[in-house]
Amino acid sequence: MSNPKSIPPGYWKELVGDFPRLAGRYDDCQLIGLANRYYNCIAWALGIEDRWVNPPTTEQQFVELLSRPYFNLESCSEELASVDGYARNGECTHASRKLVSNEWSSKLGEELKITHPRDGLIGDTYGNIVVHFKTKTGKPAPTTVGSSGGPPAPLSDSEFQDIQKVADLLASEFPNLVMNFNGRYYEWTEQCQSTPRASHVCSSSAFASGPQWDALVQMDTKILPLVVAKLRSDDACVFGCELYNQVQTNDETKVTPDQIEHFWVLNWQAKLIIKLYHSQLKEFDQHVARWENDMTASKFSSNSDSKVSGPGYESLKTMGQPTVPLIMARYSQNQDDWWYELLSEIVNGCRSGLRITRKRNLYQVWMKWFQDPDLGGPKIETYGDGPSVAIMQNILTGDEVTISLAT
Repeated sequence: MSNPKSIPPGYWKELVGDFPRLAGRYDDCQLIGLANRYYNCIAWALGIEDRWVNPPTTEQQFVELLSRPYFNLESCSEELASVDGYARNGECTHASRKLVSNEWSSKLGEELKITHPRDGLIGDTYGNIVVHFKTKTGKPAPTTVGSSGGPPAPLSDSEFQDIQKVADLLASEFPNLVMNFNGRYYEWTEQCQSTPRASHVCSSSAFASGPQWDALVQMDTKILPLVVAKLRSDDACVFGCELYNQVQTNDETKVTPDQIEHFWVLNWQAKLIIKLYHSQLKEFDQHVARWENDMTASKFSSNSDSKVSGPGYESLKTMGQPTVPLIMARYSQNQDDWWYELLSEIVNGCRSGLRITRKRNLYQVWMKWFQDPDLGGPKIETYGDGPSVAIMQNILTGDEVTISLAT
């Protein structure tokens, strides 16, 4: 927005409700930017308008982030400050920036960008001003990719395309899973924006709660490729990073706070998540190839145990829950292989116990489980001389779903 404008009266009433110190100071505030999801208050304080930067949790982390060479700021006294940092109950919440006109300004979460009195936002929403920063003198900020903790290297075509292929295959073979995920994801993001005060929240972690969030998290690692595929969109990183970190069970494929700006700058975290998840995908492919070689070596054996053993199989077991959607993608293309035993060991902690079975019947069982987030892992039971059955318990109601494995 090129020229300051008066804040709409309806929005002003909402602002005064959230920031009581603004009451009676309408003429001291101006609208200088429209609402959008691409950046928030911390980004604006850093002079950035194309990235979302989460407020670090503690004051020490706040200072560490804003003092990084790439951002070119340093701590200072109140009278010298061009950036103020806020905290509530010891947790950082917001940052404001002084303009060349000497007016203080803030981007209010996803909402509008305004000028305001320096003390106008102090209160229950953001807390108090606790730290101050100024531009470092005589030290221009680095601008090259990857320098001094700056932006991560760009994604290669294969890094994203390999993940997108898995997501597309899941959409083709398991449409109910993808439809369920997209519906729950939409309901969650809509709930985040409609919750009172949510529009002024500056941290994505504040969105990670509520029944819609719980419904998404319940889908656990099944949705990992779908979540990562969303992260290529800049406006999705505000929600997608939180969701990925919640459902990903392998900490080695997460970005951690000690990586400072690569953690707090969500667009950068999203790129690193894609790279880390791509590495996990490539590791999975390597272990599958090794398992296939092991099975080829035992092709003359009639003992099923020889098909579900060896270094490749054991490595896949060790990778655990994050591999479930990758296994199901492969399983959908080869229903006569031994994927059901690997799934049983990962999901249930034991093999199926079957010696005689119609493998394609078992695929139908695992496909039903994979697409229904309310079902626990299928367990196999055999009653006397009767046919084996797969039993899945509804984790919400406790009811059992029984599927015969008879021919």
